[in-house]
Amino acid sequence: MGNTIRSPFGGAELQTPVYGATIAVTITNSETVITPGTLTGPATINLTIDSEVQGGAEIALILTDDGAGRVVTFGTGFHTGTPAHTMGAGLTTALVFQHDGTDFIQVDSAGTAINIAAAQAATAALLAGTTARTGRIKNTTAGSVITPEAGVTAVDYGDGTHITTVLTLAAKNIGAIAAAANEAIGVKIAAFPAGVHIHKVARMSIGLTGDAGVAADTPDLGLGSVVAVGAVAVLGGTATFEDYITGQTVTNCTGTAKVAMTVPTAGVLTGIALNATGDVKDLYLNVADGWAAASATLTATGTIVISWEKIA
Repeated sequence: MGNTIRSPFGGAELQTPVYGATIAVTITNSETVITPGTLTGPATINLTIDSEVQGGAEIALILTDDGAGRVVTFGTGFHTGTPAHTMGAGLTTALVFQHDGTDFIQVDSAGTAINIAAAQAATAALLAGTTARTGRIKNTTAGSVITPEAGVTAVDYGDGTHITTVLTLAAKNIGAIAAAANEAIGVKIAAFPAGVHIHKVARMSIGLTGDAGVAADTPDLGLGSVVAVGAVAVLGGTATFEDYITGQTVTNCTGTAKVAMTVPTAGVLTGIALNATGDVKDLYLNVADGWAAASATLTATGTIVISWEKIA
């Protein structure tokens, strides 16, 4: 049998089959450019591959659409499962395929060649720390393993064990202020999952908004494992009202954010920070003050970021 392979010793073969619902092409060269006539309908391309064609051979399909966004299907000679390609209306697209010794595999879905060696080297450098990793890795498309309440969203970052959870509150209603008097109120914002975890640190950037009568109030704001209640002006009298974030004095009740970051009140690796099976899993945003007036609602807007570790 004569040698049908010309490239790289000669030029790449150019084939220009006419458009048809089925376009048949015979591949005999290591480099083949296929330019069918303008696609005026859907098309299936079938390849007959010469026995002398070796692994690594390439074909480039240059396809031109008539303006209707035609669909091209890859049949015989292409790798099983190659997805159909929908043309951009009126556009010309180049798709590259490489022979694996059996059939032709698309280089990538966009028709752009990938430098595999360079991609592998870049990945290795990232894993080895030679290339600095920036940003945070989102841990789950489901949002969070922490369960947020209505009006709160939760997103986890980390590796599934070492977790940073971002809780975002959008005008979360904490409750009503009954009268001009000492009063503590609170609302559940989220719950840790069942099991064992270590709580390390929490940061909040939260603004409170109430009715005009309490606009100038500077209440005590904290994050605790138990909801705050009672005729008290500060949270400090009951440890569990503020055992995640100690009570912080808010500037006003017109939305100005209070920013603070604290370890648990009992300290790291003790108390609520060592949360075992059966321990309280709830998180409450709590507020207390000697209120100047009643308020039909008191809302919280902002973020709470929790750094924690899932043990079991």
